[in-house]
Amino acid sequence: MRTIQLAGGGAADAFRGVFPAEEAGALIGALVERLLPPA
Repeated sequence: MRTIQLAGGGAADAFRGVFPAEEAGALIGALVERLLPPA
């Protein structure tokens, strides 16, 4: 399960890097975290 958490965090960081607006990255990061099952 730790791998899934790291993948989710990496995806959130990647989205923050792709989207210039921090709000967009945070929003998508939160969405990714909700889609992933809790560890």
